[in-house]
Amino acid sequence: MRALRKLQLRFRSLLHRAKVEEDLEDELRDYFDREAERQIELGIPPEQARQQAAQELRTKELIREQCRDARGIVLVENFVRDLRYGLRVLIKSPSFFVTAVLTIALGIATSTTLFSVVESQLWRPLPFPEPQKLVVVWERNLKQEWQQTSVSTANFADWRQRAQTFQRMAAMQWPSRRRFLADHQTERVLVSAVSSGFFETLGVLPEAGTTFQPRNEEPGNQAEAILTFAFARRVFGSEQNALGKSLRLDDREYTVTGILPSTFRLDILRTPDVFVPLIVSGELPRDKRDLAVFGRLRSGTTRAAALADLESIAHVLAREYPDSDANFGVLVEDPIHAFTADATRTWLLLSLVFAFFVLLIACFNVATLQLMRSAVRSREFAVREALGANRAAMLRQAIAESAWLVTIGSVVGMILALSALQGLKALGFMHMVQRETDLSMSLWSIGFVMLTAALAALFFGLAPVLFGPRSDLEALLRGSGRSASSSPKLRRRLAALSVTQIALAFLSLFGTGLFAGSYRHLEQVTLGFDPKGIAAMQISLSGPHYTNAPPVTAFYHRALDQVSGVPGVQQAALASGLPLSGGIEVNYARADHPRPPHGQEPFAFTRNVTPGYFQLLGIPILKGRALNEGDLASGLRVAMINQNLARHLFAGENPIGKQLLLLAGDEPSIPEGRVEIVGIAGNVRDIGLNEVPFDDLYLPVSQGVPRAMYLVVKTHAFNAVAPVMRQKMQALDPEQFVAELRPLASVVREQLRGSRLNLSMVSVFAGLSLLLTAVALFGTLSFAVVQQTRDIGVRIAVGAQRMDVVKLVSRQTSSLVALGSIIGFAIAFIAGGLLGDKLFMVPHQHDGVLYGVSTRDPLSFAFAAATLVLCAGAATLLPAIRAMRIDPNLALRGE
Repeated sequence: MRALRKLQLRFRSLLHRAKVEEDLEDELRDYFDREAERQIELGIPPEQARQQAAQELRTKELIREQCRDARGIVLVENFVRDLRYGLRVLIKSPSFFVTAVLTIALGIATSTTLFSVVESQLWRPLPFPEPQKLVVVWERNLKQEWQQTSVSTANFADWRQRAQTFQRMAAMQWPSRRRFLADHQTERVLVSAVSSGFFETLGVLPEAGTTFQPRNEEPGNQAEAILTFAFARRVFGSEQNALGKSLRLDDREYTVTGILPSTFRLDILRTPDVFVPLIVSGELPRDKRDLAVFGRLRSGTTRAAALADLESIAHVLAREYPDSDANFGVLVEDPIHAFTADATRTWLLLSLVFAFFVLLIACFNVATLQLMRSAVRSREFAVREALGANRAAMLRQAIAESAWLVTIGSVVGMILALSALQGLKALGFMHMVQRETDLSMSLWSIGFVMLTAALAALFFGLAPVLFGPRSDLEALLRGSGRSASSSPKLRRRLAALSVTQIALAFLSLFGTGLFAGSYRHLEQVTLGFDPKGIAAMQISLSGPHYTNAPPVTAFYHRALDQVSGVPGVQQAALASGLPLSGGIEVNYARADHPRPPHGQEPFAFTRNVTPGYFQLLGIPILKGRALNEGDLASGLRVAMINQNLARHLFAGENPIGKQLLLLAGDEPSIPEGRVEIVGIAGNVRDIGLNEVPFDDLYLPVSQGVPRAMYLVVKTHAFNAVAPVMRQKMQALDPEQFVAELRPLASVVREQLRGSRLNLSMVSVFAGLSLLLTAVALFGTLSFAVVQQTRDIGVRIAVGAQRMDVVKLVSRQTSSLVALGSIIGFAIAFIAGGLLGDKLFMVPHQHDGVLYGVSTRDPLSFAFAAATLVLCAGAATLLPAIRAMRIDPNLALRGE
C-alpha cells in the first residue's frame, strides 16, 4: 500500500504539477505564519518574532527542493526541461536539424523495410495454434544425396500408424490445376488432395460444415470437397449457400461439405481453392512419391526425437520393402525452413546486411555532424561548465537533443518504410518469395525501430560528450588560444568516422558490382533456342470423352490444322513442355546395360513434340535426324536425346541406333518400354537461366500424346494472332481450358525478374550509402577547411600557390578514401572466402543468387573503388574551391 501511495503521489506530481506546487507553497506559508504567532505567544516581541520567522523563511527554498526530491520526480522534471531546451537549440540550427533528421530517417526506413521483409518470410510464426509443434516430414534419397524428396502414400500410412512422437500426422498432395466450369466459362482452379485430419493437424476448424473423416480415405469415398472462404463466396455467393452444392472438377462431381475460415491460408505454400480427399487405404504404391507430410508433435517432444522415431520406422520399412524403401531415409524440418528456398533465405539475409550498412553509415554520419557541432559549441559548453554544470548534466542535455533527432527521424523513417513496403508489393515482390504472409510492419518491426532509436539516441548523445574536444576552459572564456575545433584529436576522430563510412560504402558498391555482373551474365546466357517471335498457348483436356488416346490425338491434330491456317502464323507445332518450363520427369536406363538399383535411376525431362518443333524453336540437331512424319504409332518407338544426356550416358560412343529403357511413370502417354535414339539435339535451358544442364528426351506425338499440351507458333503479328487462336481453340470444345497466348520472350524476361529485383535493391542500398558517405565527406572537408583557415592563409602568405591549397585538401580526401577502400577491400576479400559456394547454385543442395561471377570479382572491386573516387572528387570540389579563395590578410586578421 505504501509503494502504491508513493506511485500515486508521483503520478499526481507529474500530471498536476502546478496544483501540487501551489499546495506546497500554501502549506509552507501557513507553517511559517503559525511559527511567528507561536513566537509571539511565548512573549517574544512581535518585531523579533517576525525577524526569526524571516530567518527561517530563508530555508524555505531548500525545504521546497527537499519536498520535490521526496516525490521522486526531479530527474523526470530535469529531463523534460532538457528536452524543451534541446528543441529550442535544434530549431536555432535548422540546417543541422533537417540534415540529421533526414539522415536518420533514411537509415531507419531502409533497415526497417528489410527487417520487415525478412521477419515476414523467415521469422514470423505460422498462422496456426502452437506453430512450434508443427513439422514437415520428407523422405531422403540416401544414394543420390538429395536433401529431400516427397513421401509415398504407403510410407505415410505406415508412419502415421506406427509413430509414437506425433499427436497428429497428415499428408497433402502437391496442388495442381484442374478444370472448373463456372458461369459457362472454363477456368483452372488450384486443387489439392489431403488426408483426414489435415486441418486438425494444422489446428484449423471449418467456418461451416465438417472436415474429412477417415472413411474419405477409402476408395470410392472421395466425392466431397472443402472450399476456401474466398472461393466459396466467389462461386456460390456465400459460405452457407455453398454447403451441399455440387462442384465439377475435370470429369468428377464433388459435394461441398466444408468451408474454411476467411483467415485460413497455408502461408508456406500457395493456398489451394479446393481440397479433396486423398486415398490412403487399399493397395498403395510405395515408389510413387508425391506427398508433403505435416505432423504435430506431442508436448515435450523435440524434432530430434521425432526424427529418431521415424528413422527407426524407416529402417523397418527398408527391410520389409527393399525394392522401394532400401535407399530412403527420413528428414524432419521446421515448415518455414522446409518451404523457403536456400537462395531466397541467403538473399534476404544478405539484403538485410546491406540495409544495416545504410543504417550504420547514417549513424556515423550523424555522429560526425554532432562532433563538428560540439566543436563549434565549445565556448557554450565552457560557459555552462563555469556556471557549475557537471559532466552528467551536459551528458543529459546531449542525450535530450539526440532524443529529438532520433524520435522525429524514426517517425519519418517508419512512414517511408510503410511506403517502401507498399512499393515492394506493387513491384510483385510477393511473387518472388514462397510464403503468402502479409508484407507488413509487425510488432517485431516496431520493436526493432524502438530499439534502434534508443541505441542511436544514446550513441549520438554520448559521441560529442565522450569523444568531443576538451579545451582549456580559461582560454576559451577569455576568447584567446586555439579553438577546440582545431584539435588534432578531434580531426583524427572525424577522419576515423569518415573512413568507417567509406569502408561500408565500398562493401555496398562491391555487392552492387557482383549482382550487376551476375545479371549481365544471365542476360547473355545461351538459351539453346531462339525465343524471338515464338509464342505458346497451353491447352488441357479433361472429361470422360478424353480418357483414351484417340480422341486426344484427334483434338490436337484439328487444333494444329486450325492454327496453321491463321493469317500471320508462319509455323506451328505441338509440345508437352517448353524450355524454361520443365517437362514430364521420366526415369530411364540404357537397354544394353544392367538396370540401376531402385532409387538410383537417372531421370530426364521428357517432351512429346510434333515434327517441326526443333526448327520452329531454333534448336540445333547435332547428330542423326529430327523426329518426322514417318515415326508412326504402329512403328518402332523412337526418341531424340539432348547433348547432355549423350555426353554422360554414352561417353565416347555414338548413341544413334542405341536403345533406352523408359521406366514406368505417372504419364500414361509415355508407357514403359524401349525407345531407339534417332538424333541428338542441342541443350536448352529447362528450368531457369541459372541451372546445371538436365537430361532431355523428345518423343513423337504420334507415339503418345498427353492431355495437356502447348500449341507453339512463330509469328510477328502477336496482337492480331492471339485472339483468333484462342477463339478457334475454344470453338473446338468450349468446355476445355485454353490459356492465353504468351510470348516466350516474356518467359525469359520473367526468369530475369528475380535477378533484376536483386540488383535494383542492392543498387538502392549502395546509392543511399554513397549519398550519405558523400555528405559526410563534404561536411568533414568543409569543416577542416574552416578550421584550417589560418594555416591556409599563412601558406598563401608565404608564397603557396592556389593549386597547392587544392592539392592539400585533395590529399586529405585521398588518404581517407584510400584507407577506407583498403579496409572495405580486406573485409570483402575475407567475407568472399568465408561464404564459399553459399551464394552459388550447388546441385541437389541449394540454388544460387549469383551467376558467372566470383565473390572476389576484380571488376566489382574496381567498380567500387572507382565509384568512391568519383564520389570523393565531387565531395571535395566545393571545399577545395573555398580553400583556394581564402584571403590571407582576412584570415590572419580574423585569427
